Amino acid sequence: MIEHYSKKVAIIGQGYVGLPLAINLSTAGWLVYGIDNDEDKITDLKNGFSAISDVSNEQLVDSLNSNLYSPTCDYSKVGEASVVVICVPTPLGGSTKPDLSLLNNAIVSISMHVKDQSLIILESTSYPGTLRDFVIPLFNEHKKQDVRRVYFAVSPERVNPGDKFWNQRNTPRVIGAIDDESLNLAQVFYSDICESITTVSSPEIAEISKLFENTFRLVNISLVNEFAKVASNLNLDVYEILDAAATKPYGFLRFDPGVGAGGHCIPVDPAYLTWWAENNKQNISLVDKSLEINSLIPNFVADRAISLIKDFSQQTRVLVIGISYKSGVIDCRESPSIAIIEKLRSRGITVDWHDPFVGSWLDETSSEINGNYELLILTVNQSGLDYSLLLKCGVTILDCTRTLTISTGVHSLY
Repeated sequence: MIEHYSKKVAIIGQGYVGLPLAINLSTAGWLVYGIDNDEDKITDLKNGFSAISDVSNEQLVDSLNSNLYSPTCDYSKVGEASVVVICVPTPLGGSTKPDLSLLNNAIVSISMHVKDQSLIILESTSYPGTLRDFVIPLFNEHKKQDVRRVYFAVSPERVNPGDKFWNQRNTPRVIGAIDDESLNLAQVFYSDICESITTVSSPEIAEISKLFENTFRLVNISLVNEFAKVASNLNLDVYEILDAAATKPYGFLRFDPGVGAGGHCIPVDPAYLTWWAENNKQNISLVDKSLEINSLIPNFVADRAISLIKDFSQQTRVLVIGISYKSGVIDCRESPSIAIIEKLRSRGITVDWHDPFVGSWLDETSSEINGNYELLILTVNQSGLDYSLLLKCGVTILDCTRTLTISTGVHSLY
């Protein structure tokens, strides 16, 4: 049982999921090996630099100084751990199909080092059956011959990057496992860092619950954006409508319109769900339509922006303010802002961007806010933005965030 284990854990992947988990576990007294293939990332971590907004440099340095957090590229450290937690990305591949290549590589890499009686936990989000039908057979194919018993569980990550309230301790966890012993071990493990744990009957229930959580959000985000277009076309204030609807004390959950859902979860997890459903000869057309609607919102924003440019030409310059997928993070994955930039550039417009959190993206760097543009598009309400500077530029502004007071020269998206 886990109480007889050494409190050593190897966490595979030191990104937005793995690093906060590592720091929380080290604070709880676990010796943590934070393993990642990115040598530059590991060097930064060893030097006390965190690129993750949920882990400050001070927190990282404290964990390093405690000698309970060891960032490394060395997978042999897995052999010293009693628990191995997989926190690698599971993005979409071609034709919006699940891409488990990073998960595949992680399982193969740990298999040759995992010791007997270890607990392996999958936190990476994936479709139902990933643990049972993908992870376990792959592990068994590559494991050491003297390893006879390994425990397997899944607890899909529930990280909300940039959230100042919800964290590892107060966010409830869902755990499913391959058998009762694995479930009990995983529950004891997470009880060191989490106040509320819900166990479910199978890993498949845990896996699909995560997909449904984010599918619920996507459907409602797509709905409110479609509804906002209708209301705007009929000269109705969508925000006044939402304010009125939100007075109902039950049965209503408010979502606000914007530039669309981005990031590592909301645009991705529903596609995992629809892929899984189709593979099982099922259909969830509502989700397919919601994915389509969300993907087209940047087109709508680009058209709205162009309609505000008085003398549109090939020399038109636009500044997009906010390039990350949401406020408070540096993550640009699946960012609607990037899609908006690409749409405008495809029309021959010169587009720069500014973001106080994101210093560089691809080979581009953040530009200064000034009046040398025909239009400023505020897509993300990033902390640290000087909104008075936007207004002083004397340039037409499209505010997609409902941050600024609508006045002469300042226009709302809807």
